Amino acid sequence: MLRCFCRVACGDSVCRSPQGAETLPLNMGKCKDILKVTKMKKAAIYTEAAPTPLGAYSQAIVAGDLVFTSGQLPIDPKTGNIVGDTIEGQTRQVLNNIGAILTKAGGSIDSTVKVTVFLKDLNDLQAMNKVYGEFFSPDSTARMVFQASRLPRDVKVIMDAVAYLK
Repeated sequence: MLRCFCRVACGDSVCRSPQGAETLPLNMGKCKDILKVTKMKKAAIYTEAAPTPLGAYSQAIVAGDLVFTSGQLPIDPKTGNIVGDTIEGQTRQVLNNIGAILTKAGGSIDSTVKVTVFLKDLNDLQAMNKVYGEFFSPDSTARMVFQASRLPRDVKVIMDAVAYLK
């Protein structure tokens, strides 16, 4: 993916700092300054501290300064078994798995900016929120919650996350 950076607003882009990015000078003719084209790097993340993916995908992808986790089930990475029969136990395991993946990527659970939650039963929202609050403060993440008619392995909750690498 190519992104354009410049030191002045040219009408086509907003100025941003390409910190840590590979850059090539490029004069587009529109700006009085030199524009830089950046090729964003993308890398797959795998850790034994989280469950092995159930299909042809990675546990997470790092793209630039962001980490995108795949949906995490409440699976114990050592045994491959579903953890807990309650929404509380399953939520805790899912968030532990996400934390392990983010740590491997160079972030942490605290660097999470967005979480998507899929619940088998929306009536479990309050109980899930209680455990979620053990990991995140009320103003630390954006979030969406959906009820899904059926989740893989008939679990009660699945989550994915987006985090910023500081």
